[in-house]
Amino acid sequence: MAKREWAPAINSFLSSSENNYFKALRMSTHLDSALHSRQSDPDIQVLYNYFHPFHVSFYDSYSIWDAQIDQQMGSTVGVKELLKHMTKNLNGWILQINVAGILKGMPEYKNLFPKGRYPFQNGPIADRIKAVEILGILLAEFTALAATKTQVDTYWQQLDTARENQLGKKSITRTNSTTVEAERIKMCKAQYYVLGGLMQKFADTPSNIEMYFLVEEIRNNRQKFFTGRVKANNNTHISKRSLKPNQHVRLNNVGLTPLTFYFAQNNFGNPIGNLIVLKSEEDKTLNFADFNAPDGKYLFIKNNEKFVDGHFEITIG
Repeated sequence: MAKREWAPAINSFLSSSENNYFKALRMSTHLDSALHSRQSDPDIQVLYNYFHPFHVSFYDSYSIWDAQIDQQMGSTVGVKELLKHMTKNLNGWILQINVAGILKGMPEYKNLFPKGRYPFQNGPIADRIKAVEILGILLAEFTALAATKTQVDTYWQQLDTARENQLGKKSITRTNSTTVEAERIKMCKAQYYVLGGLMQKFADTPSNIEMYFLVEEIRNNRQKFFTGRVKANNNTHISKRSLKPNQHVRLNNVGLTPLTFYFAQNNFGNPIGNLIVLKSEEDKTLNFADFNAPDGKYLFIKNNEKFVDGHFEITIG
């Protein structure tokens, strides 16, 4: 028979907030406020003085990480806003090329646009930016189109700068998420320490301990709310559990790339049943039966965008 862990020897603060920084922040803020409001008791003041620095460190690291996610999403918007002008710009460049005597069907036109408009208006962001860069290079052969080349090069430089800015901020955000996780662990260990102190103080009246913690959230280790990101061109396993056909699954794509949600029979991530695709900022509530995957216990998210991370919120049950 497998040996069962003794409940007091389990740090439930760590386990209940795993992969959920926002929940960890709520837990930390609640305990810090509860201790602060009862500092007139010398025993509580000692515990507050111990815990408060851990709370502040976690709060600060979380705030920086959260702000940089917003900055990253903002920089992504910058790229996409620029790309909205692609069709208008392309129409203007082609008109200028036609005026210079280079018409569709001519060899010179085919050299400039071997695949027509398609590479500029379709496909991954990086490929579309590359198409603009290549057009600028090819236009160097035509002295009569020097002004057009300048327009193309300027637009490419704007796109390239915005893209570099976006990728740089994404790297910073990933680095700081490691910092947040380290601070979460320290904070949860500090909560465990405070629990021990409160158990000593209220050994005769243990019900008094509950006011200091978000008991229901800590007790419920089965996570219902999930939030996070899916790396570019990757898939992510979210949860493993058996669901009833009428059990609700709320999917919210809070990022800027389309995301595909599906269930699998194992953690290899091979999809079964229906693939649910949500566009950016789309929010949809389904029944588990809508996935048509009665044997699926593993929920996955797939992000097909090659360079931009996806962001999601999911509520199960």
